[in-house]
Formats: sequence, structure tokens, C-alpha cells
Amino acid sequence: MANFRKAQKEDLDTVFKLGQSVTFDPERSSNDGFLLIPPKLSELEEWVNTLKYFYIAEENEAIGYLTGFERSHMTAYATFLRKMDNFGINNFLYIDNLVIDKMHRGKGIGSAFYNFIFDRAKQDGFSHIISTIALTPRRNTRSLIFHKKHGFIDVDSDRLNTVHTFSLLVKKLS
Repeated sequence: MANFRKAQKEDLDTVFKLGQSVTFDPERSSNDGFLLIPPKLSELEEWVNTLKYFYIAEENEAIGYLTGFERSHMTAYATFLRKMDNFGINNFLYIDNLVIDKMHRGKGIGSAFYNFIFDRAKQDGFSHIISTIALTPRRNTRSLIFHKKHGFIDVDSDRLNTVHTFSLLVKKLS
């Protein structure tokens, strides 16, 4: 089974490649799961120094990663933050990316990763986990099913621009 640890600078090339390997491809099935906008290497370099929730899943090598943002790291997302305020959710961790290498999917690693993060977030006093999943240009079916299996509920949708629409998912930590 995978181990989970904080990301380090030495992981960034591998993390970047993992993100690129699951970038949205209109030819690929929506059942494969994908990232619409994978992080740039410069973003990863900033995040490894600033995010408390930047973790690696490994089995002898990095096979996945997760990035999560606390509210204080989301000041550029005013519309999103207002939405959370309207729902009465102020104390949340936003999961931006959960990526598992294609060869390691379906083995429970993503579920174990989320359980690890849910426990961490509870210990840190968060009341909710938030995530967004692509609806357009193509519905990310695999990710929607995965999140609903882990107790997330669909509370709203949001348009990022003329092409990208996201489902806003919330999980209450108990």
C-alpha cells in the first residue's frame, strides 16, 4: 500500500509529469479521469514552499499527489469564497488536485489518500472539504463517481469562463 508524505522540491519534476499525463484530452474517455488545467512547474515550486497540504503518494517512487488550499491561500478566488460564505462554510480545505498515476488506479490508493487527508484536516480543525470537478467541456465522470463514493455532495455549479464549467462538491467532516 502507498505511503503519504509531504512534497519536497525533489518531487516537483515527477509531480509535473504526473499532472501532464492526466491532462484533458478530448479523444480520451471521460471515464479515465483528467485534470482540465494541470499546475505549471512554477506553481508547484511556489506550493511546495507555501502549502501545508501538498502530499505525495509513493510506493518506492511517487505515484500520485494531492494539493489542498486553506482559505488564506485562496484570496484570488473572491467569487468562490462568497459562495462558501453563502453556504455558511467558512472553515474548509479546498482540494485542488488529486492525481494517481494511471498504472496505479483502481487499487484503493486514491481512497486511502483521501482518508489520510480527511483525518489530517479533522485534526487541523477543518469542518468541510471542498472540491470542484469538470462538467464542461467534458464531464469528468470518474472523478464525480469517486467523490460521491467518499461522501461529497454536489451543491452548485460554477462557470470559470466560456468553455469550463465545474461542479462544486462539499464533504462535511464528522
